[in-house]
Amino acid sequence: MKYTIIALLIITGALRSNGQVQYQDSLHHITATGYIGALGGPKISTLSEQKALIVGFITLRTGGTVQWDANRYVTLYGLAAAEIDQTATITPFSLLFIRITPYKKITITIGKIATTMTELRPLPTTGAGQFEPWTRAQIPGSALGAKIRYSFNQSFSLVASGAWRTTDASIELGFQAPYTQIAGYYLSQSHLFGAAVNFDYSYISTTIVYNQNKTMGDLIIFEIPKTKGWKLYSDIGFNTSWKLIRGEWGTLKDFKVWKIQSLLGAGYSQETRSVKGYIFIHI
Repeated sequence: MKYTIIALLIITGALRSNGQVQYQDSLHHITATGYIGALGGPKISTLSEQKALIVGFITLRTGGTVQWDANRYVTLYGLAAAEIDQTATITPFSLLFIRITPYKKITITIGKIATTMTELRPLPTTGAGQFEPWTRAQIPGSALGAKIRYSFNQSFSLVASGAWRTTDASIELGFQAPYTQIAGYYLSQSHLFGAAVNFDYSYISTTIVYNQNKTMGDLIIFEIPKTKGWKLYSDIGFNTSWKLIRGEWGTLKDFKVWKIQSLLGAGYSQETRSVKGYIFIHI
């Protein structure tokens, strides 16, 4: 409970501040960003035998990034964030790496990195990172390793990385093009593999994820034309027997006032047989 109170005080203080979320020191080539967000809402069960027909949920997240461009060849980058939910469970997030550009088309990254697969997920210190759909959360996260990117131009690039995931080594390859990201991985000891595809174009975006012997997920977000930002979403998942293990469908609406981003939405969750409301505020 005390952690929840502390997090609420942090968010209250941030909302009362000047809302500055990015600082740039051009003289020393330093860029720092800050993030703070509150996501919550009611969950209303449609099962009459449930004792608690209405319960609430909330996550509070805060964090930031710092980047130092030492020179045209070397960049140091760090990200730190933490999230707490209604059960007082704290989840940490971190990145820390050095990026080297020996040639304008080649970039090498070493440290605790967003691997080739992780690049298909949003940063934790963004609204999309905190309000991350189930399907995208099935993509492997950051890990200790190295990554190399070859950029043909600003639109097309190939990415390869090697990373250590708990007790297994991961080899990952990816390709990025306009509107599309594709990546796959192979775990050398367990011999498991998986892949993911992001497609984002105009009014529609989708993510498809496959993890061998685990799950397959499909996320679709459709922005209704001429409605000032109203969106419909579908987030579904299956196990290897094609049994539905995740299903949520609903609608979302984005708002922005000054530097404060907000969202309201509602959806139906198949696995919990409940209607979920969403209130999301972040800067």
